[in-house]
Amino acid sequence: MENRVPSAFRRTDGTIIVGDDALRGTGSNYLKTPEELVLYYPNFVDHIHQIVGATEKADLAVGLPYDFWKNELEKGDHPSSAIVQLQETLKRQHFGKIHVFPQGRGGLVAYVADSKAPVEGNVLVIDIGFNTIIATLFSVKEQKTLWTATYYKKGIHRLVTEYLYPRIKHLTPGRSATPVELSRFLEDRFIQFGFERHDIGPDIDAAAESYAADTLKDIDADLKAHVGVTARFDEVLIFGGGTHYLPDIKSSSIQITKLKAPEFANARGFEILAQNHAEEV
Repeated sequence: MENRVPSAFRRTDGTIIVGDDALRGTGSNYLKTPEELVLYYPNFVDHIHQIVGATEKADLAVGLPYDFWKNELEKGDHPSSAIVQLQETLKRQHFGKIHVFPQGRGGLVAYVADSKAPVEGNVLVIDIGFNTIIATLFSVKEQKTLWTATYYKKGIHRLVTEYLYPRIKHLTPGRSATPVELSRFLEDRFIQFGFERHDIGPDIDAAAESYAADTLKDIDADLKAHVGVTARFDEVLIFGGGTHYLPDIKSSSIQITKLKAPEFANARGFEILAQNHAEEV
């Protein structure tokens, strides 16, 4: 069963409301840092658990931004490790084994598992979420991460605040919108203000075109700056919820693939890793 829950939350009367319910009231917020993600993960997991009706003691796989995950993994079993804290907290919610994997890697694992032809060489993996973009250069042959970077406020957050909002703010005079609310406009492709409904599809497409071009240039420049001009890759994989809003990206020499059902790519890969009892990836 697949189910998508917006990474939005709202505090009210000492209670944390998450997902679509958080968007139905004012003051909705989004997860800005890995520390916030760890803090509110139990609320989101509990919400999803109620939706899917998972059995008691079911195993659970969750993800953290790659750089953050790697730093916390190096702490081992020390109580200060966010991975350890997250596992302990989620175990109290009646789950069995808790797997914590790096975001971005799951999509690559799912792609390799589904691919009819062997995947070899280096693959540049780009995971576009609401707040973050996680880019990873991975050697399939060596099973080794060659480079990774996590960009905060560069995902859909950047698309809607820097590229879309300037185009549509005249449609909501006197009213500001949070990044989470703007992302809903992105999904709906219209804005309703009073008794008027405005089609913003062309504005979204133009904003997404510029955003995609700038984002890929930024990642490529960062990769070359840290790895050098020898940073080579044979394929580019793009997934995560933000993939839905990107235009098709063409290259005459590099295979660029936008994964199907991209918002579930990490989850599919995490399931494979968990079934294989992988602890470190």
